[in-house]
This record gives sequence, C-alpha cells and structure tokens, in this order.
Amino acid sequence: ILRSFLGNTLPDYMIPSYFVAMESMPMTSSGKVDRKALPAPDMAQLASDTAYVAPRNAVENQLVEIWQQVLGRDQIGVEDNFFNLGGHSLRAIRVVSLIRQALSVEIRLSEIFANPTIAALAERVIAESKLNFKTLASIPRVTESTDYALSNAQRRLWVIDQMSETAEAHAAYNMPAALRLRGDLDIAALERVFDLLFARHESLRTRFREGRQVIVPATPYQLQQRDCRGLSTEAINTLVKTHALRAFDLANDSLLQLELLQLEADAYLLLFNMHHIISDGWSINVLVREMTTLYDAIKQGVEQPLSALPALKIQYKDYAAWQNELLESEAAETMRTFWLNQLNKEDGMLPTLELPSDFARPANKTYNGATLNTIIPAKALEGLNTLCQTHGATLFMGITALVKSLLYRYTGQEDILIGTPVAGRVHPDLHDQIGFYINTVVLRNRLRGEDSFETLLNTVKINTLAAFEHESYPFDRLVEDLDLPRDLSRSAVFDVLLVLQNNEQSELRFGDVDLSIEVAETSGSKFDLSFSFTETSEGLLVGLTYNTDLFKADRIVRLAEHLQTLLGSVLLNPTASIGGLNLLPAAEKQQLL
Repeated sequence: ILRSFLGNTLPDYMIPSYFVAMESMPMTSSGKVDRKALPAPDMAQLASDTAYVAPRNAVENQLVEIWQQVLGRDQIGVEDNFFNLGGHSLRAIRVVSLIRQALSVEIRLSEIFANPTIAALAERVIAESKLNFKTLASIPRVTESTDYALSNAQRRLWVIDQMSETAEAHAAYNMPAALRLRGDLDIAALERVFDLLFARHESLRTRFREGRQVIVPATPYQLQQRDCRGLSTEAINTLVKTHALRAFDLANDSLLQLELLQLEADAYLLLFNMHHIISDGWSINVLVREMTTLYDAIKQGVEQPLSALPALKIQYKDYAAWQNELLESEAAETMRTFWLNQLNKEDGMLPTLELPSDFARPANKTYNGATLNTIIPAKALEGLNTLCQTHGATLFMGITALVKSLLYRYTGQEDILIGTPVAGRVHPDLHDQIGFYINTVVLRNRLRGEDSFETLLNTVKINTLAAFEHESYPFDRLVEDLDLPRDLSRSAVFDVLLVLQNNEQSELRFGDVDLSIEVAETSGSKFDLSFSFTETSEGLLVGLTYNTDLFKADRIVRLAEHLQTLLGSVLLNPTASIGGLNLLPAAEKQQLL
C-alpha cells in the first residue's frame, strides 16, 4: 500500500525497497528528527520474517521460476525481497533479460529496484503487457560468405592492434587463465573436447584480416603438452607468465592458445590464453562449463557428445550483423542521445582525472603495469552491505560511491568519470555464446566535499540505474560520437576502471578429476588505475592494477590503506561530509603530527 501510494508522486528510483515499522521517530532536543538514532534495518531478520506466500497467477508463477533460476533458490514467495535474497545489479539485469524472453515484456532495470518483490513486479509486468504485444524476435542468421563485418567492440581492438608497436601493447588484450586439474586425466578425451568446442563455436576459429572476420574450417586439435615434473615453482611460474604474455597475430593465429603442463603424476595445469577480440569473462565461464560437460559425456561413452549441450541458435558473426543493424534504429538513437547528454562537453572537452603520480605521463600511452592485492575484512563488508541495503542500493553502487569519494579526496575534482564493464548480453540468444560481448559504461558523478556519503550513494544509485538501462549502446561508437580531441597519452573518456566480480561460476565437475579455475596474472595495465573487487566469505578482495610508468608501488600501497580507512570512516558516520571523513590510517596520521 505504501509503495503504491508513493508511486503516485515519486519516480521509481526514489521509492524505498522496503519499510521498517517504528512506534515513534527519535527526535533531537531541537525538535528535529535524529537521523543518527534511526535503527539500521536488520536485513537477515527482514528476509526471515517474510512469511512464504505462494504465487497466485501465471505471471507470478513465471517470475518465481525466473528468480529461482537467477538466485539459485528452491522456494521463493511472492512477498520475498529480491535484494534480501542475494540479488544485485548483475542479477537484476539477468532478470530483465529473462522477463523479456519469457513474457515478451520490456521492464526497466529501475523497476526491479522499485518493485523488489514478485507481487509488486508482477503488477508492473501485467500493466506493461497490456501496452506491449511485440514478441522478442530471435537474432537472424546471416548469409554465408567468405568474410563478415566486425562488431563495434571488435573494430576498436583490431585498430588498436594495428597501431601497436611493442610486444607489451600487442599482449595488452590477452585474457589468460589456468585450470588446475588433479586426478586420472584422460588426455585423449581432453583433445576430443577441444575438437568439439572448436567445431561448435565459430569465434574460436575466427581470424581478422583487413578489418573483416574470417572463419576458418575446423581441423583435428592436438593439445600442446609439456612435462614439468621436477621443475621448481619459480620455473613453472615463468612458463605460465610466458604463455600469458604471448602476442597473437590476429590475421593468422588461433586466438585460443592452450598448453597442458604436467606437474606430477596426477597433477596438471591447463593454460588458456584467449585474445579479448573473441572472448570476455563470461565466455571463459561458458568455455569451462561446456568443456566439463563434454568431457563427462565422452567418458560416459555418449556417441554424440555435443547432444549434451543445447544447440546454439546463432554465431558471433550473426550478432555483429544484428548489432550493426540495431545501431541504425530509433531505440539506438534514444540511447545515443542519453549518452551525449550524460557526457556533455565543456569547451569541447571532458574532465580528465588528475591523480598525483610519481612519473611524468609518457607522450604515448603505455601498458606496463603491476597489481597489488589486499582484502577488506568481512565485518567491514557486512557493514557496507547493510548501509547499501538501507538505501535500496547494491554493493556495486556502494563501492562506486566509495571509490568516487577516494578519487575526490585525492584530486579535489568535483566532476569524476570512471568506467565499468557490463556483460552486454542483452538478448537471450547470447547467453551461451563465446565472443566479445562485454561493453563499457561510463559513470559520471558531480560531487562536493560538503555532501555526505549517503547523499553521494543515492546520486550514484540514480546515475547507475540510468546508465545500465542504456548499456546496449557500444562504448566504441560513443567515443566516435563524442568526437574528442585525440590524446595519445590517455585512454578514451576515462582513466580509472572499476569492476565488481560477481559473475557467478557454478560448481564444476570433470569426471573423477578435481579442478579449479585460476586467473593468470600479467604485468599489463590497460588504464592508469583499475579497482577490481570480489566478494568472498573472508571479505572483499581488492585488486589494484596500476600503470608502473605513472605510479610507484608504495603509492598504491598507501592508496589501498586510504581506501580501507575511508570505508571505516563511512561506516562510523555515513552522514558526515565526504571532505571531512578521515582518510589517514593511525600510523600515517602520527607521522604527519
């Protein structure tokens, strides 16, 4: 009732995700509401106190199935809160996609936040369905040819590769990973797996010649093997790094390179190296998941192992043609207008972030880098999650506000742009594809030192929802539309990237062989500074990747300490001004004193 009442006067994003009943409001001595005394919602209690209510109509039944699929839960009632059950931005985007597929209704991302229960969301779906009778058409297949058009994202990477002059630049867009295997591995079956995968996914057989993609025929695959028994850990790490930094010839090389290192009698390390032009993080999960399914099918004697996987409706070349056609549509023009308004230029320029550095910026952008790993303790992560949920925001939004606060304190700049990757799989046909679908979204916020962190968090929430609702417009096309003066020393539009790694990986089985995925570290940095966060039971893992031609390691160590201290200050008093929050750990403050 409250939600419906507020919906008459407030926009979707300002309606609270949930409500807390109170007997009276705490007041200050001056008669104002004492905001600091307001109780923080007990999220676990809110989730457990919700009585199970079964779905009452076909739409609610369908939404329950979608939530169960996305959240991995067996029983979900129509009054359960999506975010209390573990929902976040990426999962909400997946819900929007599945609703589009199953119900042929276009629901905005912000409506998931404004209607976080199935009961409320079903009302919006029913209301929208009365206005929207268009079914979602499948992506059409293109006519067979000798070559095909590139997608926007592929075109940018191909141009960058053509302009690259150093080995480091050529390897900047490598995507290395490793699969650690322990057990009785059937290498012949493993080779058969890759025979099938290369046949199934044309992107694994794609070459790039003269600005077009060429698909070569599938041939029997022979896995490169190396016996590393007896080698030191240091020698093995060198092999792993060498494999990760191997430069690709986009015109002639297979853009998935594999090597099997045998470490012991029953221990192996399977090295992957894929070029970003045919892959993204989601693709690696697809590849490994299908690899395990096919291996099990082969070991079980299935005559047609590919029958264990759902047939692919399209290939990447079909998506590229579909995207290029879509960019000429009215919907694309609407998204283009949004981004041009969002990134309006002053005097023909966008603001550049002037982080203090240890070295002068090179005239031409470099990719030399290193990564510092640290962890935000579980208690602090729990506090940040609670703060975000109190404001109907996700953890990603809270982290974005925290990083923006840190960058403001470092630079004093009030107009800050950062980038973040989005999955880019806006159509259901793309869910099981291997290819370069990921897109980049620019998050722009104007903030002031006197603003509270809570104020910034709410602003970030509004801007993030709007940006994600327009995520389909290719970043590479946007760069062209902005027509910015070319600066060879910087990345286009932004210099700082923020990533929250919540691309869930389901439990994998490889017959009787135990396995785990590891991301191989490289020495490259595509941006001045990248923040990568991963939520774990131990806390929030933080990876700070930085350009070593700009920053020394000790500066990044201090930045990581400042981030931790700033978060502690925010959790102590989220209503304090950003400019007044403590940034310095005790030892550094004592040094200054």
